[in-house]
Amino acid sequence: MRDAAVDLVKKVMPDSFVHWYRRRRAARRYIRSLGEELYERNTRLDLEHLDERVVAGHPGFYERLAKEILERTEVVLQELDRKIEAVAARQGGDIRALREQVEELREQLERARARR
Repeated sequence: MRDAAVDLVKKVMPDSFVHWYRRRRAARRYIRSLGEELYERNTRLDLEHLDERVVAGHPGFYERLAKEILERTEVVLQELDRKIEAVAARQGGDIRALREQVEELREQLERARARR
């Protein structure tokens, strides 16, 4: 439907008007897309500088942030240390049990050889 209307306008109107209207639409589209790009660019820059403004605006903010990160890291390291100790204890118990079984098997083997 739209294509038919466009074809009719092209036939009725002079070529100079059609070219003028096309240039006008192209310029509008270009200006609109340029405005959107500038808006996005400014928005991105604002978000990038937001962190810097927050840090600069609050004295001691960076120090508090670093201290909090270090404390959290310390907690995580302590938890990992506990897990490592638990795994080592379990494996140590397993190894002791295996050694005891090997000893029992050796004793049984020696007894069996002695009976021969």
